[in-house]
Amino acid sequence: MAFNAAAAVLLGACSSGDAASSGSASGSTASPTAASAVADYNEHAYEDLRDGGTFTSSGSFSGDDTQGLPWNVNASLTGARLWAWYNPVAITFSPSGAVQINHDCYTDAAAEEVDGKQVVPITINPEAIYNDGTPIDWHSIEQTWKVNNGSASGDQIGDTAGWDQIESVEQGEDDRQAVVTFSEPYTAWPALFSRFINPKAANVDAFNTAYSNQVQPDWGAGPFTIESYDSNSKRLVFTRNDKWWGKTARLDKRIYVDLDSQAQVNAFKNGQIDYTATGTAEGLNEITGVAGTEIRQGGSPFVYSPFVNGKSDLLQDVDTRHAVLAAMDRAQIAQIEFQGLDYSEPLPGSAIYYSFQDGTRLSIDDTLFGDDALDKAVAQSLVASFKKAGIELTIVSTDASQWSSTINEGKFDLLLSANRSLDPYGSFGLAGFYGTGENNITGVGSQELDDKIAAVNRIADPDEQVVQAKRWSGRRSPSTPCSRSSAVPRPME
Repeated sequence: MAFNAAAAVLLGACSSGDAASSGSASGSTASPTAASAVADYNEHAYEDLRDGGTFTSSGSFSGDDTQGLPWNVNASLTGARLWAWYNPVAITFSPSGAVQINHDCYTDAAAEEVDGKQVVPITINPEAIYNDGTPIDWHSIEQTWKVNNGSASGDQIGDTAGWDQIESVEQGEDDRQAVVTFSEPYTAWPALFSRFINPKAANVDAFNTAYSNQVQPDWGAGPFTIESYDSNSKRLVFTRNDKWWGKTARLDKRIYVDLDSQAQVNAFKNGQIDYTATGTAEGLNEITGVAGTEIRQGGSPFVYSPFVNGKSDLLQDVDTRHAVLAAMDRAQIAQIEFQGLDYSEPLPGSAIYYSFQDGTRLSIDDTLFGDDALDKAVAQSLVASFKKAGIELTIVSTDASQWSSTINEGKFDLLLSANRSLDPYGSFGLAGFYGTGENNITGVGSQELDDKIAAVNRIADPDEQVVQAKRWSGRRSPSTPCSRSSAVPRPME
């Protein structure tokens, strides 16, 4: 089955809409609108699926960046996805944002008010065990909180938002129940505890290194476990887990191979993998007509945005950053990205352009990673559009393996990057993009913004929370960073 998906969403937006009807014609291409393409997949109940078989797919790591622990600040998207194939996923979310409790992990989890405070008792399935035989109990919830709340010195964590609003995690009725008490209301608590960490991975050394180009099947749990892993080729073979207490996995095996985008298309055409994704007209043309192929278009909770480095000597001034972003022609980028895909959607992000004055000629760099043709085309469009505003843009090509060092050391003026939403609580992502934490790669932020973000996160009514988040984040102020003021469209990868 091949997928073609293209979408971009505004920060804070969550997918909505019903699943589109599944196509059936071999080698045909669906042509849904953006609204109907949000969840275009062929959903079936567990009971309707046949037993057995092997599913082979591929993705791509960036250089040697294979950190798989989801809470680690250096976690790669591919690594975190593969982690979920052999570790517990206790809460998921529907395309419309509804919370879905996996009762194989949690038999019950719901927020309640106790003595004026928000309390969330989480009851763990009494049969739940890690693959090494250790029972999964309340300590896993406790340790997940402790490694993320900023109290563990040396942990390479990302964002502490939400975790730092938890007052305590204690044992409940027995060791299979954790009682989470918040000091302030936090409506996005399901996102915090959708997964939990094995306490053996919670010490500083394990948290930082145990999942870097390594896997830890004994610390995992779930319907699949790891049969083999080649750290050089990044080939992973998952097989049914005989320690799993829930419904038996339908597949015998799930195989992952590490391939770049063009190699994935070629492997799919040759029958070497069962699924591929493409966001280009060329890729779509190549897979269209392949026997037994069903092509789908759908939305994805990716947000591609220009990140302007506020630490750069040339871009420390907020008005200069406003000028750089205001000069971008997002409509032209949308035409480039969606050309030949029979797909369109409204431009995402803010429609507000800030005023600017051109002073001395501004010359900045646009950093590209790898040799993707679409990225080069977008960069060339930026060169042309920036020129109209009197800004000279120089394209700097960098090897994909330099991604982490470029970001972490702030060695860029401008780059396009993406963040994938893992839950429907968009307003709680404000801290990561606008706050002063490590996730804000622009290096721009202030205590004023941190205080505003904290105030939004304390609002108990989710609808009012979104209203307030939009209200202040859409205003221009001297301390407002520009990392998220414009979002650009991009096909899903």
